[in-house]
Amino acid sequence: MPTEIEEYQEALELHQASIQKCAKHADFIHHASKILDNWRTAMVSNTDAGFPAELALSGRTPTIDAAQWPTAQQIGADMAAYHATKSAAQQAHSRIPDAQRAVILPPPA
Repeated sequence: MPTEIEEYQEALELHQASIQKCAKHADFIHHASKILDNWRTAMVSNTDAGFPAELALSGRTPTIDAAQWPTAQQIGADMAAYHATKSAAQQAHSRIPDAQRAVILPPPA
């Protein structure tokens, strides 16, 4: 059976993973928005849309990969997981005896 500190460490790891997922979504969407600033000279790959040959064959056309685009459902689920894992880490921290809390980092604020 894991100790309170081990449970807390596991909760922190799950929370860190949820942060990374949300950050990945934000980074992708931010990058895509920069491409869309010049949408007339950009394209989207991995769709059945047809783009002009001069864009598709240039090798330098800014491209958004549709296969990597997160759905709103994925974004929402990952954001909800962030909040759930944050709460779980805070709860796991509260179960650690006071005398042992001095040797660990506090939970996320």
